[in-house]
Amino acid sequence: MNEELINDLAHVINEEVRTFHSLLDVLRSEQRAIVEDDIEEIERCVEAQREVASVAHELESKRVRVVERIAGQFDMDDGNVSLGRLVQALEGPRAEELAQMREKLLKLNEKIRAVSANNAFLIRQSLRYTEGQSENSE
Repeated sequence: MNEELINDLAHVINEEVRTFHSLLDVLRSEQRAIVEDDIEEIERCVEAQREVASVAHELESKRVRVVERIAGQFDMDDGNVSLGRLVQALEGPRAEELAQMREKLLKLNEKIRAVSANNAFLIRQSLRYTEGQSENSE
């Protein structure tokens, strides 16, 4: 087992976790801005989301490449290799560490989806309210 590759994978996943935390922070800021009807802040948040999403995409690509390289050492290179399958194939304390990091990523992803869905709901509600107000003023 190439310990350097495992270290690379752990580093990339840690970066992904930090990036997901950043995205979650931006989404929560956006949520406050939506509630406060602060259009400028919403626009700043949307731009920040684009930037963070770009970083997340690059990190995901890096992670996939490292996982594929490690999987090749386990003869798992069947084109359907995931971090989950790789963690199952590994043994020892590093496998446990990677499993915990993977779980953290999944939980953060779940939180991001929930806050994002809530933001979309708030925006739809705000639009309905605004449309209702404009119809009443006619």
